[in-house]
Amino acid sequence: MDILQMANKMTENNKPEISKEVAKEVMQSSVRTTAADLLTDLAKLHGFNEDSQTCEFKGSIDNQAVVKRALVEKYGDGVASEYIPTVNVKPKTKWLQEGYSIKEGEKPLCFIHTWRDHVLWTVPMWHENQMEINI
Repeated sequence: MDILQMANKMTENNKPEISKEVAKEVMQSSVRTTAADLLTDLAKLHGFNEDSQTCEFKGSIDNQAVVKRALVEKYGDGVASEYIPTVNVKPKTKWLQEGYSIKEGEKPLCFIHTWRDHVLWTVPMWHENQMEINI
């Protein structure tokens, strides 16, 4: 029985006091021994699984879905169906290393969130249509 079910049970019974058994269950359910347990529960609540696959840039499957939605909005289903995470959508630094620059007036396709060295980073992502080769 989770905390919400216990609370519903208490309100259904309209009892002002909590039985010892219910109070014990609430305490056992709500007390966490470490901050990591709390973070894990919060991540699961928002749909992140620790076993989520990651791409080369440490972007999760969820981040890849964010990029794909942005591609559909900006370029349509045709470009989105050709989306390969580490090939045609990359961070600016990767494009610069390969000899590309951003076309004038272009804005990032979208932003993804990734953890590196225990820090949450927001990374702007760029599609190949937004880049031009440096000569």
